[in-house]
Amino acid sequence: MRLCLLSAVTTLSLLSCSPALADSQDAQPEFVSAIGATKCSEFSQFLNDGPDKARSAWTIIMPWTQGYMAAWNDVRVNMLNKSPLDLYPASFPESAQKAYIANFCEKHSNYQILDAVINLVQIMQKTQ
Repeated sequence: MRLCLLSAVTTLSLLSCSPALADSQDAQPEFVSAIGATKCSEFSQFLNDGPDKARSAWTIIMPWTQGYMAAWNDVRVNMLNKSPLDLYPASFPESAQKAYIANFCEKHSNYQILDAVINLVQIMQKTQ
């Protein structure tokens, strides 16, 4: 149990140190701070700045999102003794997850990507 807790804390700590998006002179994302700490307003701006920037933003955000949810799932299973959450259910495929995150950030510009992902997990829990 102690090893599981250490594993979960380490994983979540590493995820919180991941880089985030920032606008650069060459219109490509740069890495300046934790992805999860990226403001929704910044993320929404990337999505609205054209398909190349949007694709780059999703290339960074979705792996971070899936990693965060996988670490959360580890805590759910190993510490809370609950069944794992299906991260790719037929009722909530990756395209729907992306739409949820984009809509959340559009509506809550002062929140962070982390808040969008936590809300996504809560919604997914209700559907399973």
